[in-house]
Amino acid sequence: MAMPRKPVTFTGNSPLAPLMEKFIQEKRACGYRYNECALSLRRFDAYLCRQGLQQVASSLCTCNVSAFPLTCPVPGSVSSSRSHSSRTC
Repeated sequence: MAMPRKPVTFTGNSPLAPLMEKFIQEKRACGYRYNECALSLRRFDAYLCRQGLQQVASSLCTCNVSAFPLTCPVPGSVSSSRSHSSRTC
């Protein structure tokens, strides 16, 4: 019997990090494990920091978002070890 995975801890530094963390907490409160997407959001947060995002309202644009591939596995999909179906979070 496989051991359940420990939830991925989300830590971020961008102005969006508190909102991302609350979003992940809400998903988990609804019963979702939300590990894969938490990792994607952590990478997206790091990307936003590298892009120099200082404020959400004035600095975030579609060019920041569209340049980053943010995908999550489709629930219930069968996947191999290297490739899987995905969708935008």
